[in-house]
Amino acid sequence: MNGQRGFAQCSTVSPSNSFDVAAGKFSVYSEVVIKDGNINGYVKPMFANVEVYDYQKDKSKPLLHQAKELVIDGATHLFKNSSTQQVASDIDLTGRLSSPQTSTWQAIAQVLRNAFIKAIIPGFDRAVALESGTDNVRNSHTSH
Repeated sequence: MNGQRGFAQCSTVSPSNSFDVAAGKFSVYSEVVIKDGNINGYVKPMFANVEVYDYQKDKSKPLLHQAKELVIDGATHLFKNSSTQQVASDIDLTGRLSSPQTSTWQAIAQVLRNAFIKAIIPGFDRAVALESGTDNVRNSHTSH
């Protein structure tokens, strides 16, 4: 798996059982290095054209469920970058392969950065390395 790059793209999004998505596109870019049971890398999830609430589809659902979907739908529009029209984040993955470490705060900060400061661009944009047990991930948060 060392040195391999991958790209996955889905035409629809269904993030969880607690709400459904009426329409949308999900893309993810990720580069990781796995060595001696350690993982080092990043994942960039990106959502475009996301529509969570659809009155025709959701009108028979309980009122609180509809309200939840309206709030989520509003958040996807609020946190969408105006130039790329995507909600995106850029999250580091480090640690043991059996339980990689991620930061919820980093994920949230990157969503906000993408929405209001600088767009996270689709693609592979970081040099990822794992040498002698040390990480060498270039900080893309300052180099986009």
